[in-house]
Amino acid sequence: MRSRSLRDLAAFLALLLVAPAARAWRLEPLMMDEAGATAVAVSGDGRVAVGDGRGVWLGDAEGGFARVELRGGVRDLAFAADASLYVASDAGLLRVAGGRKELRAPAPGEAARDVRRVATSGAIVAAASAAGVFWSTDGQRFARVEVAAGEAPASGLALEAGPHADTVLWIATERGLFSVALAARDGAGVLRAERVAAPIDLRPAYDVWSGDGRVVALGRTHVLVRAAGGAFSAREAPLPPGAAPLRV
Repeated sequence: MRSRSLRDLAAFLALLLVAPAARAWRLEPLMMDEAGATAVAVSGDGRVAVGDGRGVWLGDAEGGFARVELRGGVRDLAFAADASLYVASDAGLLRVAGGRKELRAPAPGEAARDVRRVATSGAIVAAASAAGVFWSTDGQRFARVEVAAGEAPASGLALEAGPHADTVLWIATERGLFSVALAARDGAGVLRAERVAAPIDLRPAYDVWSGDGRVVALGRTHVLVRAAGGAFSAREAPLPPGAAPLRV
């Protein structure tokens, strides 16, 4: 019989949070399932979400946490502008708000419910699933983004708000980094993402992040970085022997 103390230890996560006003770290102990923490998201107003194999811990700006149980394991998390939380999970794309959980399938079929990544910006939601990449302006009606991602689903998504209400969707895939301008469209029709010209061959691209005018894409041995208004540059990202890059 497995020791209870070891089981509890394996399911324990100590989360370090920083309070923006005080600029001081605090330690938040959370009981996770055996999978441990699988995704973390932080909102602009200080809320925190931590996912594991069975649900999400939701933390408010004052440090209180509440548990949201789910049927599937959590793969990715993103807070939306309306204070809701989007969850990419084994059970599909979920919207959590006000204690309610709503399934938001980007397309019909089992493959579309196999959601791997989710990203938000303003009212826009993007999701990567086994059926492809989709986006929506309201989190309900989704349109497909055509992208030559390869055999595996897209491994990373980021939404970058641009000038004139344009938003750029960045997509990390086994065939490299792709992007498409959503251009404030209403979600109708099919958009096609193009591969990003980069100073190195970033194949596969494992993940992508956007914020403060910057874009960062993670590859096996290098990181692509684009400063605000600039071009991409490549930086070597040496890892310890045996280590593999996952997220950025």
